[in-house]
Amino acid sequence: MKLSSLSMLLVGASLCYAPASLKADDGQLKFTKNAEAIVFSSEATSPQSDGYRIPAIARLSDGSLIAMADLRPGTWRDLGNNNHISVMGRTLPYVDGQYAMIWTPQVAIAEGMDSVSSGLYFAHGDAALMSDGKGNVLLMCASGDINTGPGHPLVARYISHNDGADWEVTDQTLPVESLYNGGEYSHFFTSGRILQSRIIEHNGIPRIYVAVAGSAPHNAILYSDDLGETWQLLGFAGNAQEAIMEELPDGSVLYSARQNRWGLNGRVFMVYTYDDPSFTSGSWSDMKVIESGDGDGLGASHSCNGSMLLLHKPEWGKKHVLLHSASQTPKRQRVTVYYKIIDEDQPELWRNPDFFVTDWTPLSQLTDNNSAYSTMVEDQNGNVAILLEDTNYTTEGEKYPFGESTDGFYDIKYINFSVDFAE
Repeated sequence: MKLSSLSMLLVGASLCYAPASLKADDGQLKFTKNAEAIVFSSEATSPQSDGYRIPAIARLSDGSLIAMADLRPGTWRDLGNNNHISVMGRTLPYVDGQYAMIWTPQVAIAEGMDSVSSGLYFAHGDAALMSDGKGNVLLMCASGDINTGPGHPLVARYISHNDGADWEVTDQTLPVESLYNGGEYSHFFTSGRILQSRIIEHNGIPRIYVAVAGSAPHNAILYSDDLGETWQLLGFAGNAQEAIMEELPDGSVLYSARQNRWGLNGRVFMVYTYDDPSFTSGSWSDMKVIESGDGDGLGASHSCNGSMLLLHKPEWGKKHVLLHSASQTPKRQRVTVYYKIIDEDQPELWRNPDFFVTDWTPLSQLTDNNSAYSTMVEDQNGNVAILLEDTNYTTEGEKYPFGESTDGFYDIKYINFSVDFAE
């Protein structure tokens, strides 16, 4: 089935450019906010209002940014609540070396169809997204009318070969299920940025990685060398829920996952290290955990996911900056970006998961508000583009007039910031 971009629904969102610099808590890095805007707004006026959830973002071949989020008609609730969720998209054009002031109107990328009562096209949500910078854009969705538990969502693969102008869709539920015999897995591809290798390529196509969240306390890690047309099993990692991954300087894969169920809490880290130069075999490290219980920080028992992004600039030499975003508290509040410095000449440190359970430094708290899921990508100018769920609702109804029932309504906010070593 082939879909073209669908109806234009919302006028452009203007960017606010207000550069502001500050130093991280330890004084090593400088954070500069370059721009921010609300890309998708859930301006709820009743408990039955439409809500936006679950951000995803990627950089297209011309440098433009594409942002996606769930549109949840009449609700903020997840897939599986009889709601025809659609994944909506907007782009921020990149022209003459700089980003435009206004996002394009939104369009339906993966549309949940009111005309069907079940099956793949009933709903699409929780976008997992990547762009290879050559015009190919991959979107993996949780689809259908079932969430998790005894059943599981279906898996839809949307692929575009012209930077999102047109999409083709296939049902990948059975091929994915066959990799781990189904059953205990929910088939839920962790939303946000699909990890794309900077090092490993096959026939000019970068290797990509996803974590499939289990309904039991572990995840299946899959990889693909053909833009998600087929998948292979890299192994299992746990004990945790939604996971994010980033590639380390030698091609190793860093795994970070939240824990807040099954009597577990904190954040899990593991490292997959390849043991041959052709990147065909390797092994997972032991699991290590940051655990701060009901406390704040990266080890808090988060009920939502964040993002990781490894940055490098030529002037930094052998140093890389690893960013990790997450809500600062277990209650989905104050999304914050943390960081660690990685020296590529010290692989004995960062191939060991012990390295990642200590000494994360707050770079910037991005909001004072209730805020939840977030995802990051590097833009064309080497800065960071982050999308996060953010809202200023309170139980007194300062933004939304109907109290605690606003609990799941978020705006999807875009922030652009730069990172450099402090002088």
